Amino acid sequence: MTTTSSLPQNNIQTKPNNPDNTIPPRFEISADGSEVTDNKTGRIWRRCPEGMLTTITGCTGVATAYNWDQALALAKHEAMSTGKAWRLPFANELSSIVDTSVRNPAINTAIFPMKWPTPAAHFWSIEPAKDNSSFAWGVSFYDGKVDFHQRGDGGRIRLVRTGQFAVPIDATGAVENSVYP
Repeated sequence: MTTTSSLPQNNIQTKPNNPDNTIPPRFEISADGSEVTDNKTGRIWRRCPEGMLTTITGCTGVATAYNWDQALALAKHEAMSTGKAWRLPFANELSSIVDTSVRNPAINTAIFPMKWPTPAAHFWSIEPAKDNSSFAWGVSFYDGKVDFHQRGDGGRIRLVRTGQFAVPIDATGAVENSVYP
């Protein structure tokens, strides 16, 4: 069995049909703690919601609430100022990091640290509601539900960018034929 020395043994998974090949853990935190690579979807996430400060051990502060237009502008600013293609996620991308086995927050807090009042917050997606232009879609990390809110309401932001090995995600946030649960 081949192992990677940088991964703790309990994080190494083997492919069911080939035990000699190992796969990395689903989520990998960058060395500086600011980004999370989702190996299941190929997306790279900001580890902390916007407004919080990133530390090696997690996030501090409180996530800032933005209306939808401000969220779009902030994503564009971050992309231009960092030279990385940061953007607001689609609702299905946000759904892909929901952990339905827990609530308040419905997310793996070891990977994506969140504390009150952020867990119950609505996180914006890039998608406006089709039937009513004064609403936009997002995900509540209280329970992981996808819903729409008025664009003037305050929502939180978790930026994402597409990694080199991104795969399609269905409307529920699932990925077909993934080795990850």
